[in-house]
Amino acid sequence: MPAPILVETEPLDARRRFDDLSVLSETVAQGSQSPCVVLWRTAQALSVTRSEARLPAFAEALERLDLAGWPIVVRRGGGSAFPIGPGTLQVSLLTRKGVPDVDFDRLYDRLAGLVRQGLANLGMPSRVGEIANAFCRGRYDISVDGRKVAGLSQAWGGKGAVVAEASILIAADVRGGAEAVNRFHALAGSDLRCDPQASASLVQLAGIAAETAVDALLAAAKPIAEDWAADLALPNR
Repeated sequence: MPAPILVETEPLDARRRFDDLSVLSETVAQGSQSPCVVLWRTAQALSVTRSEARLPAFAEALERLDLAGWPIVVRRGGGSAFPIGPGTLQVSLLTRKGVPDVDFDRLYDRLAGLVRQGLANLGMPSRVGEIANAFCRGRYDISVDGRKVAGLSQAWGGKGAVVAEASILIAADVRGGAEAVNRFHALAGSDLRCDPQASASLVQLAGIAAETAVDALLAAAKPIAEDWAADLALPNR
């Protein structure tokens, strides 16, 4: 069956969205759903890693940030804390172990290519590489004019599920998100800190409407789904 594109842009509760994505990824891993591309949004939240959930004062950070309007959701992928919400678009590639040509670097390259093509559709040249002092910095940061606009992560599950995900700052309050990230690290007992100026939203940089950016990324996702329908299709069972 063809690899579909699923669009779920209503900003629902973050934990619900992550749970729904986990169920879908397991369905893909079991072979009853083909690999797919999912574009989705959540209500405001702070996405943190499993390793950060083991920080000495994580429970206190969880409670205090929830009261401040930043509920914490623990993701399976790597990196570090990243703010998500209605102004952030999540793009997830869902596949499974054993599908031909699926490996760590190839998935990152596909996903980075999708995001960069979406930015090119908006007339925004971009580059891939770590941005110093950005929240959740990593070698697959995507930047425009030297400021991070998207971050990528991956999770390979024990049951065969593979999820590569991009968090894209469309119309996010970057300063407010960075402050929440820094507060989380301080409360939880981490030495990590970020600089709000190291990141920017697409709306901030280009003065475009948020939905224009979403449409550009959706257009960029279509060739990925078509490619997967051709060369990443599930084997017959």
